[in-house]
Amino acid sequence: MYHMYIFSAYFRTMFTANMLERDLEIIELKDISADGLECVIKFIYTNKIRISTKNIHDILHSATLLQVDPVIGFCCQYLQEEIRVRGLNFFLKI
Repeated sequence: MYHMYIFSAYFRTMFTANMLERDLEIIELKDISADGLECVIKFIYTNKIRISTKNIHDILHSATLLQVDPVIGFCCQYLQEEIRVRGLNFFLKI
């Protein structure tokens, strides 16, 4: 769990502040896809992430919600490179 404190202000606040979630065994995360959450958690523990046009939306949404800045940065880099290579119209279609 220590890695989550380093990468995520969301989890750091949840588990260190006087919040209800701090004492719960199960925490329900709303408005987040399982795939996006899995990618972000894998990044937190491995420092590796695979971003594609199929998962960019879920990963970026999850990383933004959980405040995992390194993943947000990788998503932005990915989008910039894809827009440079494929053009903006490609991304407006997905």
